[in-house]
Amino acid sequence: MENGFGNKIINATKWSVVSEITAKIAAPVINIILARLLSPSEFGVVASITIITSFADIFTDAGFQKFVIQHEFDNDDTLNKYSDVAFTSNAVLSVIIYCIIFGWRRSLASAIGCPEAYNGLATAALTVLCTSFSSISIARFRRELNFKPLFFIRLASSLIPLFVTVPLAFALRSYWAIVIGTVFQQLFIAIMSVGLSKYKPRIRMNVKIFSDMVSFCLWNLMETLSIWFAGQANIFIVASVLDSYYLGLYKTGMSTINSYMAIITSAITSVFFSALSRMQNDKDAYKRTFDKFQKIIAVIVLPMGAGIFLYRDLAVQLLLGSQWAEISDFMGLWALMSALTIAFSNTACEVYRSMGKPQISFILQMVYLVFYIPVIFFSAHKSFVILCYASCFIRIVPIFLDFITLKTKFGFPFKSIIKNTYIQFIAVSLMTVVAILCQRISDGMVWQIISILICAAFYFAIMLLFPSMRKEISSIKNMI
Repeated sequence: MENGFGNKIINATKWSVVSEITAKIAAPVINIILARLLSPSEFGVVASITIITSFADIFTDAGFQKFVIQHEFDNDDTLNKYSDVAFTSNAVLSVIIYCIIFGWRRSLASAIGCPEAYNGLATAALTVLCTSFSSISIARFRRELNFKPLFFIRLASSLIPLFVTVPLAFALRSYWAIVIGTVFQQLFIAIMSVGLSKYKPRIRMNVKIFSDMVSFCLWNLMETLSIWFAGQANIFIVASVLDSYYLGLYKTGMSTINSYMAIITSAITSVFFSALSRMQNDKDAYKRTFDKFQKIIAVIVLPMGAGIFLYRDLAVQLLLGSQWAEISDFMGLWALMSALTIAFSNTACEVYRSMGKPQISFILQMVYLVFYIPVIFFSAHKSFVILCYASCFIRIVPIFLDFITLKTKFGFPFKSIIKNTYIQFIAVSLMTVVAILCQRISDGMVWQIISILICAAFYFAIMLLFPSMRKEISSIKNMI
């Protein structure tokens, strides 16, 4: 890796991590307030609406954002032309999709189990227009590894729910507070991303350029659809089998954990993909970059997942409140499995995309769904508790699929991946013993918080005993 490009990656990672951490400082505060103002049923309605809006977002982008990041262009003029066509295509698709949602809002609301929320669905769908407007500008920032403007965008937009969503929740005590707040937030992101970007989108259509992008993006679109389906199929099944109360518990438990894990997935993996894309023609540099990023990701997410699992009751009490206590085991186990998924499966997916082979990810997702959908369907019909455990343990399947694929298709040996993470597993295992011993001393909240700090210090102390990990710890320290 050339020093200049390596420094650029480090700088991009710093700004990306800072932006995500800053955004996540506001998010827990907002979530803590909303969880006490709104019932699980109101969160269930939001979860149902999100099924439609998240699906629509897939088509409004259609994979053009990944094309702009991953593809190699001859010069800046060509890049601008492709960006303009991508922007125009997104805009046209978003208008068409919004009109479809608006026209069929009553039928769609009934299909997701919330017939009374049809106007809420139509309002929430406005975010589709906003994200299509901002996606290419954000892609240009990421392509250039210029994450500093994205920091300011995330910082400012993360405060909008505090000034819009929370006051509305106090006044309305309804899901409308979240819907309206989300629309304002996405509108702000769209305006800021275009305003701060040197690239100014223009309306331009070129059949040849469009066909080039479509041929590349088709598999990206299929992959994104499969990932969406894997992420939303369980919500749709739960919505059709259980009531909005349990849907709210289920979705909020997952989304709360995901929002914390997203500090890593959103911050580091976005730089990870951009860096790998620039190195796809240099096998040695590519492998070194993959190893380094996987080590850093595992250093952070594995203790996060284990820590939330060990202190799951405290986490639910602090983040959501006593009315959510029945999902503490679910949230803890979901955090543990999320850590493994991010460290192994998510990093593998970035390899497929950066090498221009999203079809591999699509095929693996379809294989996973063969196992996933029947498990979720039958467990949801058994009981909510069985559903929660099944949803967590089934996530081990894609990890094994990705291990096999990295070995057979890309020559990443299993022992290499283990070498990247075995020290982290040792440190987490020893940290778990310390946590269990600390919990036997007292179950008071103050002591639990102190013991969490003790566990964190012990974990990093163990890591520093290994010379090979000191450099990675130093990298993380420099980012902070």
